[in-house]
Amino acid sequence: MSDDDGYCLDTGARDWMNDPSNRKITNEHRFVEIFDAGSGIQIMVEQKRDDEIAALCATPLTPGTKWALRLLLSTQDDEEPKITPYSKAAVAGLRQHWRLPGLYANLFVYQTAFAPVPGVSSWKGLLSRIDFGSGWGSTVEIAHNTNTNVTYGVCFGLCSETGNLFLDRLMAARGYAIHPCLALLLVTDLMLTDVRDFEEKMTDDFEPLIMAIGTESYRWISPVVAPVKDFAEIPRRLATLADAGASMTCAISMLTITFEFLGRALEDFKGFGAGCRVEEGLKAHLSFTRSKVKRMEWNNQQLKESAQAQVQLVYALLAQKDNQISHRYGADMRIISAVTLIFLPGTFIATLFSASFWNFQPTNTGPIVSKWVWLYFVVTALLTLFVWSFWRGYPMLKGLWRRKKNVDEEQGEKKKKGV
Repeated sequence: MSDDDGYCLDTGARDWMNDPSNRKITNEHRFVEIFDAGSGIQIMVEQKRDDEIAALCATPLTPGTKWALRLLLSTQDDEEPKITPYSKAAVAGLRQHWRLPGLYANLFVYQTAFAPVPGVSSWKGLLSRIDFGSGWGSTVEIAHNTNTNVTYGVCFGLCSETGNLFLDRLMAARGYAIHPCLALLLVTDLMLTDVRDFEEKMTDDFEPLIMAIGTESYRWISPVVAPVKDFAEIPRRLATLADAGASMTCAISMLTITFEFLGRALEDFKGFGAGCRVEEGLKAHLSFTRSKVKRMEWNNQQLKESAQAQVQLVYALLAQKDNQISHRYGADMRIISAVTLIFLPGTFIATLFSASFWNFQPTNTGPIVSKWVWLYFVVTALLTLFVWSFWRGYPMLKGLWRRKKNVDEEQGEKKKKGV
C-alpha cells in the first residue's frame, strides 16, 4: 500500500520524503543476509549501488529457508542522520518487496511499532530513530513476517567506522539474527558505547579542574593527571562541562526510552519462532545494558552537582582574590596619598614663590610682588577648569557618538531592507 492511494495520514512525512534537499543518494550500501536453509547458519555480505537496491529487494529467498535476516546497511559520513540515502526507486522497492513504508522520515527521535501490511497481523514492524548529536545518529526500520520467519530491514545514518563495528557485532551475534529485534539492539549498544566514551572524556576533563581548585581529597585521581595552571580559565571550562552534562542527560534519556521500547518489542515478539535461548539471551543482554545506562545516569548526576559546587567555589575564590588585590591597591593608594599630602603643599609654595612675580632679594628697593601676579592665578584657574571639563565631558561625548553611530547603522539596515 502506498501513501498515495487515499490512506496517507502523515502528509508531512510524505512531503518531507519528496523534498530533494532531504535526500542524498549514496552508493555506500551493504546487503547483509543471515539465514538458515537447513544446513546451518549462512552469511552473505555484498556491496550494492543505489540503482541495484530495487532489484535486490525483489530477489527470492534461498529455497528451504527456515528463517532469514535481510538487512541493507547504508553508511553516511558527515551527513545529518535524517538525510535519506536512497533514491525514489530504491524506496519504492523497499516499500513493495520488503514492506518498509518509509514513514516518520521527518522526525528526529522516534521509536514506534507499525503495521507493514495494514490489516495483516502476520506482518509486524519496528522503527527506531536516534539523534545524539555530535555527528551520531541512526535509523533502523524492520518488517518481520511471522509466517515465513523472515526479517527485512534498513539501517542508515551511521558513519563508516560505526557501520563496520555494527557489521562485526552482527556477525558475532549471527545466532540471534532469527529475532527481529537484533539490529535495533546492536545499534543501541553502539550508541551506548559512544555515550560512555563521552562520559569518560567529561571525567578526564573534570579531574584537572578539581585538582587546581584543591577539592580532590575524596577522589582517586591518576598520578599522571596535571592540574590546570590558569586559574582564570577554570570557570569557562566548568561551564563547558555543565553544557556537556546537559547533553549527557539528553542522551541518557534517549537511551532509556529506546531500551524501554526494545523491552516492549521483545515481549511483543515472544514465541514467534526465535526459541527460548535466543529470547532469554536478548532479554539478559537488555537487562545488563539497562543497568549500565542507570550507572551512567548516576555518574552524570554526580558530576553535574560536583561541577556546580566547583563553580560556586571558584567564584568565591576569585572574589576573595579580587578583594585581596583591592586591599593591596587600597594600601598603595593610602601611601601615595600620604606622600602627596606631605610634598604637595611644599611643591605648590616652591612653584609659586620661584616665579618671577616675586622679588625677595635684599637689594630690592621696589615692590616685592609684581603687579602681574594675577596672571598666575587666572591662567592656573583656567587650565584647571579646562582639564576638569575635559575629564567630565569626554565620556559624555563618547557616549553620544556611540549612540549616533548605532542610530546611523539602524537607519542603514532599514534602507537596505526597504523599510
